Amino acid sequence: MNPYFSMTRFGRLTRTYFIENRAALLLNVGLLLIVLIICALFVYDNLPNFIVQSRLATLTLIGTFAWGTFTVQQVTLLSSKERSISYLLRPASRLEKYLLILLVSGLGFFLVYSLLFVLIDAVGLAFVKHRNWTDSQLAGIRSGRVEGLWMPDIEPIYRFQDIERFSPSTWVMAALIHPVSLVLSLLFRRFTLPFVALTIVALVAIGILGNETVQSWLFSTDSIEVNYSLPFTAVSLKKEEEFHTLELPQPIGSQLRYLVGVTVVILLYLTAYYRLKEQEV
Repeated sequence: MNPYFSMTRFGRLTRTYFIENRAALLLNVGLLLIVLIICALFVYDNLPNFIVQSRLATLTLIGTFAWGTFTVQQVTLLSSKERSISYLLRPASRLEKYLLILLVSGLGFFLVYSLLFVLIDAVGLAFVKHRNWTDSQLAGIRSGRVEGLWMPDIEPIYRFQDIERFSPSTWVMAALIHPVSLVLSLLFRRFTLPFVALTIVALVAIGILGNETVQSWLFSTDSIEVNYSLPFTAVSLKKEEEFHTLELPQPIGSQLRYLVGVTVVILLYLTAYYRLKEQEV
């Protein structure tokens, strides 16, 4: 039998994990559903254009916070000596144990969260399209339709018609939240969630401030004013009351972003793997 990965052995490990943790996993799903329902009560009780934009913000913010928290929660079982010994001594390879953590906290969360959000969105859109609008609201929607401000017909979010609204920084955050949470969870053995949250906030702040410092050093002069932007986005420069956008030429700009992003993600997952290896007894 393959000492590194066996589908039969991995299947038994996965089945044991879900049997032992099904109550906690179901509780997490229920809590996430309640949070999404509460957010939906505020999001879908508005005019169409607000719904289109605010549901994307809800998808991003709630998803980021919940994904990081769930990842920390799944990894903290290794912080308890008794539970970590029980988990790490199971008849499975180190790679299989690591892949199980990735499966549950990564792909598993992504699928469950996406399905819940699509379900909430479908119910919310059904309410919007069948609600009784007031005369003032209808007047605003009709006038906005002429001016291009309002969208009277909203498509379900799973059709990704608003995918272009996500900025490159949003994609970077989505790609990094899981591996960063995973690595930090394995580094901090006590008070894991608070330390992970504070570290992520500090890293984001350092990244933004560092990005602004670099932009100011490169472009700011007596005649040029820099409108600071987030990392991985174009830089806006103001010179003599005229605005200019500066970004890397395409397609090399996007290729460099993807190369840097993929490299960082791979390094983070490798770091998490070897950190787990150090904890194995």
